[in-house]
Amino acid sequence: MDWLTAAGHQPVHSYTAASETVRHSCLEDVSECDVVVLILGHRYGFRPEDNNPEGLSITHLEFRRARSAGIPVVALFRTTIHNTQVSVIQDPEPLGALEDFHREVRRAVRPAEFEDLTGLRDHLRMGVNRELDKQSRRNRLSAPDLRERFQRASRDLLSWPTTLPQDRWLARPELDDLLQHIGEATHSVHLLLGEPGCGKSALLARLGALLEQQSIPVLGIKADYLPQQLADDMALADYLELPGSPAACVRVLAQEGPVVMLLDQLDALADLLVQHSDRLRVPLELIRDLAGTENVHVQVGKR
Repeated sequence: MDWLTAAGHQPVHSYTAASETVRHSCLEDVSECDVVVLILGHRYGFRPEDNNPEGLSITHLEFRRARSAGIPVVALFRTTIHNTQVSVIQDPEPLGALEDFHREVRRAVRPAEFEDLTGLRDHLRMGVNRELDKQSRRNRLSAPDLRERFQRASRDLLSWPTTLPQDRWLARPELDDLLQHIGEATHSVHLLLGEPGCGKSALLARLGALLEQQSIPVLGIKADYLPQQLADDMALADYLELPGSPAACVRVLAQEGPVVMLLDQLDALADLLVQHSDRLRVPLELIRDLAGTENVHVQVGKR
């Protein structure tokens, strides 16, 4: 709390007197935050009885409220036990609830781990500053600028050769199917499978060109061109020269109409998984983040 105040942030907490229940005031406080910091140790916490059929702790309910409201969560896991007397490691029931909570958090976000106060402060500073920087970038996003940036970022894929010698194009029924689905569905994720050399890259390049002719924004990414050191979505944004995370940029344009993301050569990253696992993790997280988003269509090429 001291670091947040010293850094110029305004901490919001629910430890003051209020006329509402603890559950109500805590969840309302979460809804007013720009970033939620979740610190998990070896206690599950107080479980309110009202409107809580799953018997979740206040902290667990706060986490779910933040996720449902789209509020960024900085999750910090303590790996050491400071006081075994107040932990739940010897009590199977709350221990099971705590372990379920940990798994739920790990599925939703990428937590950092700390052992002591110094580690907590370091990860807190980095996590909060990173999320606030992402929000600042999102506030600078504009649709016309993003369309131009998408075109520049997509050059490697959209300039891929699409014809045979003498400028011959082999008719591909998959192309018409994809165009029809993008025109009719509210959102989609398609995996384009095929043997090496069968023309997946050419098909995606032709698809992207036809979509741009229809004024549909396209973000085309050749995964095999991504840098080896790709720590997270903001590193991907820097590589693509986008003003915010790729997912945030896509969502801005999706407010106006259909947007298509083309991701080619994903299998090339799988071949290098041992050496550079982040190169695969970041694109996969991007697909997961955009899946199911209104007006967003994702096409992935993989052998």
